[in-house]
Amino acid sequence: MTVGSIPALAQTRKGVRGWSNIQIADSIAEATQGQKLAHAKCAGCHGEDGNSSNPQIPKLAGQNPAYLYRQLWAFRQGTRESDMMSGIVATITDVDMADAASFYSLQLRKSRP
Repeated sequence: MTVGSIPALAQTRKGVRGWSNIQIADSIAEATQGQKLAHAKCAGCHGEDGNSSNPQIPKLAGQNPAYLYRQLWAFRQGTRESDMMSGIVATITDVDMADAASFYSLQLRKSRP
């Protein structure tokens, strides 16, 4: 399995726009709040700074915040499928998703050991 944007996009159903208001990440995202959420909800799989050491789990560090938000939104809407991720995003708000996306976008992407 290749980790990156190609499999992620392939899991999103054709014709689904996803995040329609792309301005949300720039206007309300708070990286500090995102860090708190990321450590509480995401770090167990994706790593404290978004650099997962498991090649089966995507790295979130350095990704575009709009892309990350759209993927979280797609999990919530069911247009991208993952029992684990769908359960997590069901417990967070749109603002939480934008904050986490902002935090991860600011992290330095590292090579896997």
